[in-house]
Amino acid sequence: MTIRVVQSTGHPYLPDACGGGANWYLVRVEMTVTDVNDNVPEWSMAPVPYLAVVSPEAVPGSLVYQLLARDDDGGDNGEVEFFFSDGKQEFVPPKLQMVQKSINPSSLFSISGETGEISLMRSMDYEGDQHRYLLLVRANEGLGSLSSAAESIYSKDGVQETVTTATSILQG
Repeated sequence: MTIRVVQSTGHPYLPDACGGGANWYLVRVEMTVTDVNDNVPEWSMAPVPYLAVVSPEAVPGSLVYQLLARDDDGGDNGEVEFFFSDGKQEFVPPKLQMVQKSINPSSLFSISGETGEISLMRSMDYEGDQHRYLLLVRANEGLGSLSSAAESIYSKDGVQETVTTATSILQG
């Protein structure tokens, strides 16, 4: 049997199955094409390196930085969710695992999952708080999601340079 796609009025794609000879039949098949989650979220912040400095006068609720990322997948697969990682997830790249022993960034910062806005949760302890936080942006929930990670070092006094680098990783 041979199956071919033909143009038809009213139905843009109509498979035509021919068994050969005088016996042939036409089968209508409705197909829904869905996007496959095959694009990794990309950080779209510029310039690189990314810079975020927390002022000593910053009060809880102050906006520290807004992360920007996009995913070229369509539909739900193209939705980007922002969240902090404590560095313990199995899919964290080895070069970013150095932050595993740092404090959980959610004890100091909050992040909007939808907008990527990072705000200060409490006043910073300039003697004791860590300077390095792992940020992770995720394409979607569930199996087969693709993620992109960024390490960000936040300066507490504006003297130390603050750098963010990004890597792409696959989580299955």
